[in-house]
Amino acid sequence: MYNLIKKEGNMALIGMKRRDHYEVIVVCIICILFPLFSISINFVERLHNYFRVHSTPIVAEYLINFVFLYLVGLLYLTYRRWKKAEKKRQELEHVIANINPDAIIVVDPDRNITMCNPSIQRIFGHSVDAILNKKTDFLYLDRRRNPQKSREIYEVLEKEGFHIGLATGKKANGGTVPLEIITWGLSDNGGAVLLLRDIGDRIGAEKALRESLKKLQKTLNGTVTALATTGEMRDPYTAGHQRRVAQLACAIAAEMGFSEDRIEGIQVMGFLHDIGKIVVPSEILSKPSKLTDYEFNMIKAHSQAGYDILKGIEFPWPVAQGAYQHHERLNGSGYPSKLKGDDILEEAKILSVADVVEAMASHRPYRPGLGIDKALEEITKNKGILYDLDIAEACLKLFRERGFEFQ
Repeated sequence: MYNLIKKEGNMALIGMKRRDHYEVIVVCIICILFPLFSISINFVERLHNYFRVHSTPIVAEYLINFVFLYLVGLLYLTYRRWKKAEKKRQELEHVIANINPDAIIVVDPDRNITMCNPSIQRIFGHSVDAILNKKTDFLYLDRRRNPQKSREIYEVLEKEGFHIGLATGKKANGGTVPLEIITWGLSDNGGAVLLLRDIGDRIGAEKALRESLKKLQKTLNGTVTALATTGEMRDPYTAGHQRRVAQLACAIAAEMGFSEDRIEGIQVMGFLHDIGKIVVPSEILSKPSKLTDYEFNMIKAHSQAGYDILKGIEFPWPVAQGAYQHHERLNGSGYPSKLKGDDILEEAKILSVADVVEAMASHRPYRPGLGIDKALEEITKNKGILYDLDIAEACLKLFRERGFEFQ
């Protein structure tokens, strides 16, 4: 398309020059063809006289006819080539005038409009004659660089000599229209070709898409909350645990400078990290005494169960892996896969710290809450051993310097 703009620009410039200097071109053609015609006649006469003197009349006549036919054939081939080129030019001018829905204008070095296509009337409401010889500022209220120019497509276009911008166009009826402006300079005369595109529909579509994404996000959040609540209803002693883990995990991620999108993913992981406990009998979850090895192994299976439940849902974040790995430890002593160091997802490392702090500080069926101080003592003691050092430091800073509290 953008190569077409270049072609259209060149043809527009040619058309402009042809119309503006038509009389000069006609005079030049006459001045060139008449002498050539005279020279050709003189040449043929001289050639005829030469052969009439130095050869038989038949040979002279034959050679003269041959030269004449050659010149006629050459003239015919030249005419055919010109007609072919003229047809292509007319096709391109037809594209400019009728097919292209965008307004295409040609400006001189002083930004005066010298040519445009009829689409200008559809976009702005001005006739072609009304804008010719006016400054381009006549068409828009403001003009600015495209804030999206860092995108790859805009970088490629600018390397090719195009310049992309946005503007608010002024309509003839006093209204406005959002525009995208693509400019390509004409090296022949210092002017430029401008393609003015009405992006009102695009902006409307983008707005509708954003609203649709908000609705989907709201639905996702509702679904996640429902899933988390379903699991906690079977284990009333840990009701709110996942929500509080999500709260602390998000605060740690924010303290570490994570992006908003990544923090949102960690929030979802926090809400769902114990969803696998839905497969564990409620008698075991609420047992007030110490668990047997068999019962503890059933509890440990919730990581795998959570992964199996979540892996089929296409979250934009690694939620299933977060649920699977949140009991892994830095030194490989965790479960279910005894992962170490960098093999553990960073989000899972954050969840593990938040999970330990919340679990130790809160009441459990088999013991009363140990309090925040004991929980932070555990993190301090094992930072860099069981828990990632940077994550542990961010957690400790939240409580000791930022005044973090569970809601």
